[in-house]
Amino acid sequence: MNTILPDGSTTDTKIFDEFNQDIFNLIKVPINTVTEFDDLIYDNRQKDNFSKMNVFFNTLNIATQQYAYLALVDTRAQEAAPFALNKINNAILKYASNDPEKEISLVVSPFKHTKNFATVKNSLDGLGISFIFAIGMSFIPASLITFIVKERESTMKHQQLVSGLSVTAYWLSNYFVDIIKYMIPGILNCVMAFVLKAEGLTQGEKANVLWAIFLTYGFSVVSFVYLTSFMFKDYSVAQTITFFFHFGTGFIGGLAVGMLRMFDLTNKIAWMEQWFFRPFPTFALTYGLLELTKYLISCPFLNFFLVKKFIKK
Repeated sequence: MNTILPDGSTTDTKIFDEFNQDIFNLIKVPINTVTEFDDLIYDNRQKDNFSKMNVFFNTLNIATQQYAYLALVDTRAQEAAPFALNKINNAILKYASNDPEKEISLVVSPFKHTKNFATVKNSLDGLGISFIFAIGMSFIPASLITFIVKERESTMKHQQLVSGLSVTAYWLSNYFVDIIKYMIPGILNCVMAFVLKAEGLTQGEKANVLWAIFLTYGFSVVSFVYLTSFMFKDYSVAQTITFFFHFGTGFIGGLAVGMLRMFDLTNKIAWMEQWFFRPFPTFALTYGLLELTKYLISCPFLNFFLVKKFIKK
């Protein structure tokens, strides 16, 4: 650590010996005013990247026991200010008492985070995880639609219907299997939220809402995929378009609405956009998770059964 000190005629250089030479590399400069000292440090700010502390002694009188100094520190180092004061005061103590064994101990103990800060931090953590879930969930409808369109494209569906399978049995059997397949990543996402300690999504009664959001998303997205499957004749095209559609409405749409709601000027636009996107399951999932991190739930059913006490009026 380099320490710059003025080399003035009124300063007793004996005090410089009281600094720990193993830690400090004392650089004396021929300056006697604070203004010149400050200008010198500023002009050389890029030349010495290790200078975390600079000290200018205004008064150093051992006879009258008067000591005054100005410390300039590099605030990029979090503990630079208390460290500098402690080391300079220790040097003055040893200099004034002529006892190199005397020392002032310094303990730096930051205050704990306030409740409000912890709440904001948990919400931001939950916000990031919500968007990660939104991206991951975009792959599920893309995988579901592939088999539906492929069966129709390869006439496998037609063969089953000709063989005596009813249309109702065909769709119900596919629906049941797809729901079971969805439950695996759906449940794993909820578990991961707890493993990652995303308190913005899992704290208190929010855990019940988190489970409800992921479980109900499975039923809605499977139904939505079946409805949109009639728009495609090629399963590869269906897979690609479905992924980007759910990625756009879920991740990008949720991000856009979240950003617009941060400002009063665009809050009304966000309110209109959210109602436009709500029929799309992946956006509803993302929006539900975003609302969950802000202690707000929009669904009256969940308000009544799950989080009645949790909502802030």
